[in-house]
Parts: sequence; C-alpha cells; structure tokens
Amino acid sequence: MNVNVSVTARAAARLLLSGEMDLTGHWPDRMAEEVLEKLLRLPVEELIEIADWSPCGMVADVKEIPQFAKIEMVEKVPAYFTQTGQPSVDYAQLGFYLRGDQAAKLDAKIKFGENHGKGAALLGLAVCTNARIRPSSLSGVFAALPLERQRALSRRLLFRIPTVQILLRSAGQGRVNGFAPLVQLSWSTMKRRSQSVKRIFQELERLENPALCARIERIYWDEEEVLTNAAI
Repeated sequence: MNVNVSVTARAAARLLLSGEMDLTGHWPDRMAEEVLEKLLRLPVEELIEIADWSPCGMVADVKEIPQFAKIEMVEKVPAYFTQTGQPSVDYAQLGFYLRGDQAAKLDAKIKFGENHGKGAALLGLAVCTNARIRPSSLSGVFAALPLERQRALSRRLLFRIPTVQILLRSAGQGRVNGFAPLVQLSWSTMKRRSQSVKRIFQELERLENPALCARIERIYWDEEEVLTNAAI
C-alpha cells in the first residue's frame, strides 16, 4: 500500500509493521517523520496485537529469517546513503562501510554486507533487490535521528519480522519452541540463524513490557525436540 493523505500517520504505522506498506518510493520527510513518531507512540500491546493478526503461517519464508549479528550495524545501513549520496550499494561495499576493516577478506565483507543489508530491509530501513541494497522511504529520516531515538524505533520495527510475529503469536497460546519457524533450514543454518532471533528477543525484552516479556518467557529453544520431530 502507498501512503497518501487519506491514510492517517497512526494507520500508516500499523501498516508499516504489518508489512503492507510500499517502502520503495520517496516520501516527503514530514510524512516519514510522522509515521515514525506514531510508531514510537503505539502501545506495546498494540504491537503484540499486530503480530497476533499476522497472516504468516507457522514456518517462516527463508528470506524472512534474520541473520544479522548486531542491530547497531543494521541501524547504520541508512546512513550509507545519506553520507555517500549513492542510490544503491552492493554487499561487498556495504560490508566494508559497516566493518571499516580494510584487511577483511572479500567473502567476509560480502557476507557481512548481505546479512546486515537484508536485516535493514526486514526492518523497513532499506530495500533489497537484485543483490543490491537501496534506501527505503524511511532511510533518510531515520539516519538523521539521534542514536538513542534510532534504537527505540529499531526495537519496534523488529515486530515487522515474520519470524518474530510467528513466535510471539504462538507464545500467546502457550509455550513454543523457538526453532519451530526455522525447520525448513539445514541444521547448521538453523542454529546460526537462531542466534539472530535470540538476540532480537533480547532487544525486545528491553521494552520492559510485562505482556511482551511473558510471551518471550514462553519461547524455549530445544534442539533435541526439533531433531526428533524432523526424524518422524
């Protein structure tokens, strides 16, 4: 959905989290600022409700499973475009920008750029197409915010991630194995990406909302259970 004058900033914030908003076009700064401000003001209970109504199934699409190591690196992705003025960037160049390590091997730069660029895309802070990362409708405004404000927004934008939505929704019904939405992955990949998912929930706990924390406490990580079920 495109944002226009008929959509309130509050409704747009909800659409942003539900993944129903087109973030590939240019928005006036004022519009992006209003949407992000409304997102900050949405009660956490409303963020949980959005996850509960998510159309995601029980298993996440592979491309929607996060694999970034550091949320602060995801938050730096929009700044690349404001600092360089470039309309897009490949994984290697983005990885070099984020790591700042000239001695790093090319493969390491590519993987780092890909993981965190795609992570930014999951949060709506970038767009990933044809193995390149491009700014989203929110990138410029987000990059101009103080780091503290960026982190507050990032924690709320984590609710956009389908894997997070699936686990929070399931945890609303009872205990859920955190590996459950990842079962389509190979075992080594599942273990690696589960670390990203765990870090996301650690960030969400910092919202210090009782209802949210209660759901996160019902997410457990049982490798043996997953392996047993896969063998049946």
